Amino acid sequence: MDIQHNNIKGKNIVVTGASKGMGKAIAAAFAADGAHLFLCARNAAQLNKTVAELQLQYPEVVIKSTTARSICKRPNDGFWQMDK
Repeated sequence: MDIQHNNIKGKNIVVTGASKGMGKAIAAAFAADGAHLFLCARNAAQLNKTVAELQLQYPEVVIKSTTARSICKRPNDGFWQMDK
Protein backbone atom coordinates (compact mmCIF):
# COMPACT_ATOMS: atom_id res chain seq x y z
CA MET A 1 0.00 0.00 0.00
CA ASP A 2 2.88 2.36 0.81
CA ILE A 3 1.05 5.40 2.14
CA GLN A 4 3.68 8.13 1.94
CA HIS A 5 1.72 10.90 3.66
CA ASN A 6 0.61 8.91 6.71
CA ASN A 7 2.68 6.48 8.75
CA ILE A 8 0.38 3.63 9.77
CA LYS A 9 3.02 1.36 11.29
CA GLY A 10 1.77 0.32 14.72
CA LYS A 11 -1.65 1.91 14.25
CA ASN A 12 -4.81 -0.09 15.01
CA ILE A 13 -6.99 -0.68 11.96
CA VAL A 14 -10.37 -2.41 11.70
CA VAL A 15 -11.06 -4.22 8.42
CA THR A 16 -14.51 -5.63 7.77
CA GLY A 17 -15.16 -8.29 5.18
CA ALA A 18 -11.58 -9.44 5.70
CA SER A 19 -12.04 -13.13 4.94
CA LYS A 20 -11.78 -12.80 1.16
CA GLY A 21 -11.72 -10.48 -1.83
CA MET A 22 -11.09 -6.78 -1.35
CA GLY A 23 -11.28 -6.95 2.44
CA LYS A 24 -8.55 -9.59 2.51
CA ALA A 25 -6.42 -7.55 0.09
CA ILE A 26 -6.87 -4.42 2.20
CA ALA A 27 -5.89 -6.33 5.34
CA ALA A 28 -2.78 -7.68 3.62
CA ALA A 29 -1.79 -4.20 2.42
CA PHE A 30 -2.13 -2.71 5.90
CA ALA A 31 -0.20 -5.67 7.39
CA ALA A 32 2.58 -5.08 4.88
CA ASP A 33 2.80 -1.50 6.14
CA GLY A 34 3.05 -2.72 9.77
CA ALA A 35 -0.41 -1.82 11.07
CA HIS A 36 -2.04 -3.85 13.86
CA LEU A 37 -5.23 -5.42 12.54
CA PHE A 38 -8.64 -6.21 13.95
CA LEU A 39 -10.38 -8.26 11.27
CA CYS A 40 -14.00 -9.28 11.07
CA ALA A 41 -16.13 -11.20 8.60
CA ARG A 42 -19.30 -13.28 8.46
CA ASN A 43 -17.54 -16.56 7.68
CA ALA A 44 -15.48 -17.54 10.76
CA ALA A 45 -13.74 -20.49 9.08
CA GLN A 46 -12.58 -18.41 6.12
CA LEU A 47 -11.57 -15.57 8.44
CA ASN A 48 -9.44 -17.94 10.53
CA LYS A 49 -7.73 -19.10 7.34
CA THR A 50 -7.02 -15.50 6.32
CA VAL A 51 -5.63 -14.67 9.77
CA ALA A 52 -3.33 -17.72 9.64
CA GLU A 53 -2.07 -16.72 6.19
CA LEU A 54 -1.39 -13.14 7.25
CA GLN A 55 0.35 -14.20 10.47
CA LEU A 56 2.69 -16.44 8.48
CA GLN A 57 3.50 -13.68 6.03
CA TYR A 58 3.69 -10.84 8.59
CA PRO A 59 4.67 -12.39 11.97
CA GLU A 60 5.49 -8.99 13.52
CA VAL A 61 1.94 -7.69 13.04
CA VAL A 62 -0.64 -8.08 15.81
CA ILE A 63 -3.83 -9.56 14.36
CA LYS A 64 -7.08 -10.14 16.23
CA SER A 65 -10.31 -11.30 14.67
CA THR A 66 -13.98 -11.91 15.31
CA THR A 67 -17.14 -12.61 13.39
CA ALA A 68 -19.26 -9.73 12.19
CA ARG A 69 -22.06 -10.70 14.59
CA SER A 70 -19.90 -10.36 17.67
CA ILE A 71 -17.87 -7.26 16.82
CA CYS A 72 -20.30 -4.93 18.59
CA LYS A 73 -20.34 -7.15 21.67
CA ARG A 74 -16.54 -7.21 22.03
CA PRO A 75 -15.43 -5.59 25.30
CA ASN A 76 -12.84 -2.85 25.19
CA ASP A 77 -9.69 -4.58 26.39
CA GLY A 78 -7.62 -1.40 26.24
CA PHE A 79 -5.61 -2.58 23.24
CA TRP A 80 -8.10 -1.64 20.56
CA GLN A 81 -8.48 2.05 21.19
CA MET A 82 -9.13 4.05 18.07
CA ASP A 83 -6.12 6.01 16.81
CA LYS A 84 -6.59 9.66 15.89
